Amino acid sequence: MREDQPGVQQLVGYVVPGDGAGKLDLEAIWSSLRARLPGYMVPAMLEILSELPTMPSGKVDRRGLPAPSGRAVEARKAGRPPRTELESAFADVWGRLFAPLPVSVEDDFFLDLGGHSLVAARMVSELRKDPRLVGLSMLDVYEHPTIEGLAAKYEKQTRTDTPDGRAGAAEFARTSTVKHFFCGLAQFISLYVVLGLFALQWLAPYLTYTWLVDDEYETAQAILGALGILVGLYPVMLLFAIAAKWVIIGRYKPGVYPLWGTYYFRWWLANAIEGTVPVGYLAGTPLLNIYCRLMGAKVGRNVHLGNDGMGAYDLMVIGDDTCLGRTRC
Repeated sequence: MREDQPGVQQLVGYVVPGDGAGKLDLEAIWSSLRARLPGYMVPAMLEILSELPTMPSGKVDRRGLPAPSGRAVEARKAGRPPRTELESAFADVWGRLFAPLPVSVEDDFFLDLGGHSLVAARMVSELRKDPRLVGLSMLDVYEHPTIEGLAAKYEKQTRTDTPDGRAGAAEFARTSTVKHFFCGLAQFISLYVVLGLFALQWLAPYLTYTWLVDDEYETAQAILGALGILVGLYPVMLLFAIAAKWVIIGRYKPGVYPLWGTYYFRWWLANAIEGTVPVGYLAGTPLLNIYCRLMGAKVGRNVHLGNDGMGAYDLMVIGDDTCLGRTRC
């Protein structure tokens, strides 16, 4: 794995021909690798070496492997060049990400070019700078893994009935000033509720201790009472966040919802209330699996969730024997 551009890693295969092997058919090697390996293990580039660099111990010196020279990619078949403006926009970004590998509009992002999710995220981020592609998502890349397919999809979405018949950007859906004002007002009022819930976890033990002392309980009893409230408050807040989600917004459904609308406000409020609860402490424990299921997610057996960075729980499906997060499983 090499990182010739910041944040972009590519899998490179180094091949040492055997004695009398003659000229290697790199396309045949790639075809054989694709037939035997999953897509993410197929190298994006193949580099031919006379021998592998080794360390004094006899192991391969990975740091001594040369950077891809581009010579090994010349054997790839020449593909079709871009024909439209959108295809050219995609090809320009893909060409920079996969350099020195030549890119065709018919190449599969994963199978032919060796792309993976991190490269896809970088590509989506770059292309979203184009006003025509602000809606591009990772899902689009998985559904249409070629430049040809992606461009065709967005050419249909951005085409407008202009007099000359050319494709243009769809008009931005503006939100009315009244809707914007009332949504902001509702958020401002709701902030007091959210901040009150956040402060409750700190104030409740203190107020309990003060009340017990004023009621002439012993100091030890007051401390125990405050600790009891502190211990019991956390699960109560978790259950409150779960209940608030179901009451305020119910079950999340896929769709397009206008900014500053009622659905947006309900989504914001449910997430703001959940944000008052330190759900992150559940990360890495089976309790987070239970919490996600209660929120509407479908979580399989033997699942390890290493972080709590989740949103629309009802649209989340995690299969059995899955590990998510930075922790190695």
